[in-house]
Amino acid sequence: MAIASAGLITLAVPPLVRAGVDFCAPQLYALAAGIEITTSLGVVRSDEVLTLFSARPPEKFCEAQIPRARQPVASSVMGRVMLAFSPSSRVAAPRRAELEQIRRRGFAVAPDESDSSLLVVAVPVFDDMRRPWGAIGVQAPRRRLTDAVVRQIVPPMHRAADRIGRGSDRVAIAREISSG
Repeated sequence: MAIASAGLITLAVPPLVRAGVDFCAPQLYALAAGIEITTSLGVVRSDEVLTLFSARPPEKFCEAQIPRARQPVASSVMGRVMLAFSPSSRVAAPRRAELEQIRRRGFAVAPDESDSSLLVVAVPVFDDMRRPWGAIGVQAPRRRLTDAVVRQIVPPMHRAADRIGRGSDRVAIAREISSG
């Protein structure tokens, strides 16, 4: 069984390296340890947000902190933060006001649409032209992610997103996902 598991990991490593996750992982682990919440990197592919990687903190982890692997763009918080900063968002009128608020605030925060007991916070990851190609998101029970905690975690989330966005492998991530 261990050999089969090692084989699956071996098969998964080259695509993850090509996607740039090897560059993003240390940034996400450092953020997770600092804010004590699992952090995830998501990208848009077609009409879904794909969670490429999640980094658990060394302590205070719970399963509720792991986002779904695939979520519709319009209904996921990571998707909405990317939509808010996209130059050509064709969005229905009710969502436009929400996206404008996200742009002004610089991050998205909302209850998870499939589990209202969870709160999700996301910040965009930009390329050199200030186009969003990904998002860093966290989610946890609402009782844990209070307004005060959200105010504390957003600045380190932005700093991690900036480091990832400036990373040399970020273009590889965007190309790998958009070409699939």
